[in-house]
Amino acid sequence: MIDLIEQLESAGYVLSIVGDSIRCQWQGAEFPDPVTAKLLLSELRANKDEALEALRLKQTGNNDVYRIYSRILYEEVWIVQDGWVGELGGTTYSHSEVLELDRLQVTSDDLRKIHAAKIALDGDVVCS
Repeated sequence: MIDLIEQLESAGYVLSIVGDSIRCQWQGAEFPDPVTAKLLLSELRANKDEALEALRLKQTGNNDVYRIYSRILYEEVWIVQDGWVGELGGTTYSHSEVLELDRLQVTSDDLRKIHAAKIALDGDVVCS
């Protein structure tokens, strides 16, 4: 997906995230080949979710951001480095929060409750 984004950018397009959408504005010096541009933009639309994730990761400039699927929570969550600030389009847990949850040896049921509270309160897991 990064290759597709780089191809669009090298053709003169600027890609940005607006909510759950991708804004694609052409700002190049020369018009791109219309057939190639149409193919690239069609591929971007067909892989929107993957493209959004790639753009979010690219914007962070950080390789210490991971998206995982939790079989306990039945959803995807993001694991980020401590102090990370940004919007990834989902619930994030810092490395310290993951370590604390592991240290506390929470049950699956407790983890679901903690996760629900984290979402409802838009907060962090408090380390004791």
